[in-house]
Amino acid sequence: MKKNNVITFAKRFFTGNLLAACLFLSAQAHETTGVSKVTTPVEIKYAGIDKNEQHAFSMHYSNPAGNTFLVQILDDNGETIFIGRYADKQFDKTFKIPKLGFGTLQFILRDEQSDVLEKFSVNITSRTIEEVKINKSK
Repeated sequence: MKKNNVITFAKRFFTGNLLAACLFLSAQAHETTGVSKVTTPVEIKYAGIDKNEQHAFSMHYSNPAGNTFLVQILDDNGETIFIGRYADKQFDKTFKIPKLGFGTLQFILRDEQSDVLEKFSVNITSRTIEEVKINKSK
């Protein structure tokens, strides 16, 4: 009976660790369509997964005129999950999105005075890698 409990515990332990270690997420940010009258220095970078298991994206926008601009994040269905209005001359902000639940995100930056519109599409792809190794212990 004791041996059976040890085997059950070992299976649960290895399964739990395997699932935790095998999840590998990647996100790719690439610019889609940008309709703008003036080229604007907008940059979005994927910063990885933070300690709270959230995707972190950093956005940098150089706004020397100090115009008011809108930042909006849309989910797979085109629904707004974040919206904010800013007027920073050097905008640097990190956005954190829950790890599960989104396959595609859109980051939209719209300058209200100059009609500048920048869109970035982010595709989040999850892959599972399984590697099982059994060693006989003495």
